[in-house]
Amino acid sequence: MVVLNDKIILSRIFTLFFLLCSHVVGTETMKTLEQELNEVDKLRANFATPFDEVEKKCNELLKRYTKPEEQGKIYYELAKVEGQSGLQRPARAIEYVKKALKLPQEPWEKVRLYIYWGDAIQVANRGVRGQQLLAPRRKAVMPYLTGLKETLQYDLPEAKPDIPIFTAYHRSGPMTAEERQSIDRKHREQIEAQREAKFQRDMIQHRDVLTGQVSSMYSRFPWASNEIRDLATKILADEAAVERLMSHVDKAVEERVRELGWEPEPPNAEPPLPSDKDKTDSGAQPGKGVGEIFIPKADIALRKQRAFVLDLASGRLINPAAKVDSRQAYSRLVELGKGDIAWDGSLVTLRKAKVLTISKESQRPLKCMPARWCNFDRIPEKVDLPYLALVVTNEDVEYLISILEIKADGIRIKYKKLSAKEAETYYPVENKSK
Repeated sequence: MVVLNDKIILSRIFTLFFLLCSHVVGTETMKTLEQELNEVDKLRANFATPFDEVEKKCNELLKRYTKPEEQGKIYYELAKVEGQSGLQRPARAIEYVKKALKLPQEPWEKVRLYIYWGDAIQVANRGVRGQQLLAPRRKAVMPYLTGLKETLQYDLPEAKPDIPIFTAYHRSGPMTAEERQSIDRKHREQIEAQREAKFQRDMIQHRDVLTGQVSSMYSRFPWASNEIRDLATKILADEAAVERLMSHVDKAVEERVRELGWEPEPPNAEPPLPSDKDKTDSGAQPGKGVGEIFIPKADIALRKQRAFVLDLASGRLINPAAKVDSRQAYSRLVELGKGDIAWDGSLVTLRKAKVLTISKESQRPLKCMPARWCNFDRIPEKVDLPYLALVVTNEDVEYLISILEIKADGIRIKYKKLSAKEAETYYPVENKSK
């Protein structure tokens, strides 16, 4: 029999107490992955987010949590921090989105990742306009459409459903086992109904965001409703979903048209056709891209607040509300994506359009005087009308214009859109070899 003295007993008691305390404290300080990711999320501070610290913490978590679903949560958090901190690093955001999408994700998180992806592409191309917008817009819309496709599998209603309220079941006195099971079943059904309503509300919100992003992008000029319809048809593979999306796109375009002060017209509308009595100088019958119009002199039109810049594609006059040689007029016309020529005693070309002397007029050429925001092309002082010239628009579309009459308050012209083969016959000799 072993007899322990008092000191040994006390020592073992303290040791046991220390071990117990250590176990309790250790249990309390052990954190779940969700708790650690929540701490990472708290580092988000918009444009002041410490990205280095976020990445350091998440890289440590990636080493400790190696299951696919765990890594998916970590990469989702990295993408979320980038996406909700101003997308200051769009390339890094896209990198994390792609990694997260290769791993298991909750349905609403998966759709949100596609939103971050499209938004990052848009931010990376901020400020791009005109024809340069076409490629990045098409690139950005692909993840948006893929995100919309994800929402289709859940048969979502058009509007967000109300969240059901729990019903309290009261019964006095004893209950049979069957009655208890019935109450429990109804309670479970209510929990499931509430969960489903919350899920649908989240997914509908994501669907609305995606639809809004697509509509916003495709209400910017150059309009391309046919392009977005084709892409949506291929990716969504759901006729009703395509029509729903296109109704939002068309509405956004109409609102943009009204905002810009244009008359509402279909985005892909052809220019209005002239009457049968109008023929071009080449003898061709009127058709698409053919017309006759009076262009008021710019300074007079400005005073009278009239439109005075001709957009050859639509055959309409536009009012940039500023002098044609001003930065304000240039910026507005570029934003509109319209406006080729004006008249101010000379032909004025805008939006980087060009007026060329055609071969027939080579003995009396235009004299170009470049300005900062436009070019002034002076017609020879003594010239027989009609005077022919070739206009090449910013979209590299060529028009033959014929100046029919020059008056104190403007000019009257005819114009015809040329095919590439037709244009070759009108180019100056020095341009034909280029």
